Amino acid sequence: MSWMPKIDRLPGPSQLHEVGISARRRWLEKAENLNDKVAYRPKTLATVSTVLNSLDAGALGVGIAPPAVILAIHRVVPGDGLNAIAMRYYNDHTKADAVFKANLDKLEHPDRIYVGQSLRIPRL
Repeated sequence: MSWMPKIDRLPGPSQLHEVGISARRRWLEKAENLNDKVAYRPKTLATVSTVLNSLDAGALGVGIAPPAVILAIHRVVPGDGLNAIAMRYYNDHTKADAVFKANLDKLEHPDRIYVGQSLRIPRL
């Protein structure tokens, strides 16, 4: 039995900004790539389904293969940012975008990385 009453989940979000990035990615992912092999279509997202269907899957990292050659896996620590990570591995902070693109399936925005995340560092 769920501890959360149904009233708290329904009717669901009415605008896209109320839908989490992981739910957006899951919505766009092919059913065969999901653990249960069923398209993610909860009733609570019905009101925003048209907007979700129009999202750019590539921009959210859905269906994009990770880089072929990985230089390292970096565990984010306090004080890290993509610029600092790029400086550490490439000695060039302008390569931060390469790190971001290699982790589109994990990152929503270049400024939103969190302590404990594991990021792929691509070989350039």
